[in-house]
Amino acid sequence: MMVCFIVFVCLARVLFIYGSYKYRKTYLAYQFDGRVEGVSYDIKGKATIVIKGGSYDLSDNNWDFDHNRITKGDSLIKKKNSMIIKLVKRNGQIVIEGKDDFER
Repeated sequence: MMVCFIVFVCLARVLFIYGSYKYRKTYLAYQFDGRVEGVSYDIKGKATIVIKGGSYDLSDNNWDFDHNRITKGDSLIKKKNSMIIKLVKRNGQIVIEGKDDFER
């Protein structure tokens, strides 16, 4: 019985790591620079934005854009292969979110 439990825990950990890697790869591929045309928040407060017709899920824990922090008309900039997003609010306030893995 204990062996089954250990196998289950190991398998769950492998699946979690794979899932995290898969989503991180998706988020790293994002590249956008423009005004937010639309924004919606899920029940947990995680943002999904639309810029230049493209939809982007910003639910990675590396970014804190929860609970109406982004509004229509704000500008967002993200470069491919970076986890850093620059949010420029309509009033000119600049917010930097995220960090790249190689930063300490």
